[in-house]
Amino acid sequence: MISAPSYSDIITRTNRQAAEWLLEIDERREKYLQNDFTFLGATACEGLPRAAAPGHPTERRGLQLMDRRNAENWIITIEMVEGMLSQRKLTFLRLRREAEKQRHSGERGRPGWVCWVSWVLAENHGIEMSDRALKEWWTEIVELAARLAIYRGCF
Repeated sequence: MISAPSYSDIITRTNRQAAEWLLEIDERREKYLQNDFTFLGATACEGLPRAAAPGHPTERRGLQLMDRRNAENWIITIEMVEGMLSQRKLTFLRLRREAEKQRHSGERGRPGWVCWVSWVLAENHGIEMSDRALKEWWTEIVELAARLAIYRGCF
């Protein structure tokens, strides 16, 4: 018998997806803007069916439109979250994204981004913060994004 996921699993999953969108928003926005609606055009031959794709071309186009709409909802949600943050938290979020691109992360112990972001905040912006405060800020931003995404229907 398969058991239903617990509420903590659902919250963890939503927070993880919100964190991914927060960190990868620039790349995903660029991909969204480059994506056009050429897939809606009729073609004489759709090619051979693929096992991973729906068999009917209309279904496939409908799913592509749904994915595009979901990406649009997420982009708007992340922009709304950014609009709600203070200037200090926006600076923190920008540095957190840079740290993620540089792959400042460890497998165990303190995440690598914490040390780097803390150092850059202190060195370049004159903001001294503890590791705990940085992690709390990140958790607050992720939870805000997740709750707003739920409200906006991104899940």
